[in-house]
Amino acid sequence: DGCVSNSCAGYYGGGSGIVVVRYALPEIATPDLHASDDLGASSTDNVTSATTLTFTGSAPVGSTVQLYVDGVASGNTCTTSSTTGLWSCDTGVLTDGDKVITAVSTTVLTDSTVTSTSATSLTVTVDATAPTVSSISASSSTLKSGETSTLTITLSQASTDFVVGDITVSGGTLSSFTAVSGTSYTVVYTPTANTQGGSGSVSVASGAFTDAAGNTSAASSATSITYDTQAPSVVSIVAGTSTLKSGQTSTLAITLSEASSN
Repeated sequence: DGCVSNSCAGYYGGGSGIVVVRYALPEIATPDLHASDDLGASSTDNVTSATTLTFTGSAPVGSTVQLYVDGVASGNTCTTSSTTGLWSCDTGVLTDGDKVITAVSTTVLTDSTVTSTSATSLTVTVDATAPTVSSISASSSTLKSGETSTLTITLSQASTDFVVGDITVSGGTLSSFTAVSGTSYTVVYTPTANTQGGSGSVSVASGAFTDAAGNTSAASSATSITYDTQAPSVVSIVAGTSTLKSGQTSTLAITLSEASSN
């Protein structure tokens, strides 16, 4: 007769003739860290120095969304767009470390309330700690003419923008800068030539470089190097008597530019 299910109840003289249609609500999407809060070397690596983060995503139209950090609700709920279902929520203040972010949407229907948890999570690394120079060690701290010292600079955190220009140097020059790793660097120090009793230093100023999260560096202590690059010379040879007869001697006074040990 062409009638199926209860939609034909009225045709047969019974039932209300009302068909109830239900549809599945869309799932809430995995939270995405907003680019403005993804600070540091990359705006897409989910490593940041920010401690209050904004996440975005989609969920059922008109639902409320709550962010969870490591399984604990964080920040206030937000409401999705009434037309697109897009949302933007902020966390509370976060501490350093890897954080697992999920989101839960709540949709209130006429006769029920439906909750949905994001099927996958997003791990974000929060790093608000300034990197430091752990040490600047010199292969030799006392130099002579023709000698150099290889400096090894160790950072507390990996950096992608530490360069030789970030190093403050006095009493000499730097060359052969090499990045051994993100935290270890070497550079060769050559003292100023023709200098007697010279003293130099090497340090890294505050704010010279950043870590992956965008934190700027703290100032380092200075490493000192002493040097003597002036070759000794004979300043004068003075004879006590410059004209001698048979049996006479002359005492010579020899003056050096520097003290000699040999």
